[in-house]
Amino acid sequence: MVICQKVQMEANVSATLPDSSDRLSVLLATNHLFSWTGSETLFITLIEGLRGHVTKLTIYVRHPDKAWAMPLVGPDICIVDNLDEIRSIEFDLAHVQHSSCLVDIRLAFPSLPIIFSSLGILPFLEQPAPFEIGITHFLAISEEVSANLVARGIAENRIEIVIVRIIF
Repeated sequence: MVICQKVQMEANVSATLPDSSDRLSVLLATNHLFSWTGSETLFITLIEGLRGHVTKLTIYVRHPDKAWAMPLVGPDICIVDNLDEIRSIEFDLAHVQHSSCLVDIRLAFPSLPIIFSSLGILPFLEQPAPFEIGITHFLAISEEVSANLVARGIAENRIEIVIVRIIF
């Protein structure tokens, strides 16, 4: 299923983004998009922050709620729940939330650089894969999450702590 539709949403996001000559084709991936919980809020904020700063932005979501997700994407952004629909696209980078998507993305795109965001210490979805699958870099939303990643065998020099402040 491919979902594409216009969105009107404001987000205050501070980030260093590429200038127009260095824009990237980015694949975002998450396990679910079906309500305003923490991971969806962060994910939608990330989309809004990247909008207009990347050449192509595509979203892979394993479990979308079409009625909830459609108003949150624009005509230039597609949501897919089947990676076969986008295998032919050459992405520069994948940003993945939730471990359930890590293996999916790696199998579909064997050499794609992947950034994994860990949003907590308890849910199994927030844990890195229990085996090496070539994650380029890890993002942790707090010092506690960073320590959890280190305890799971991720080297500290591969982890960046990114404190996210979402302002509505």
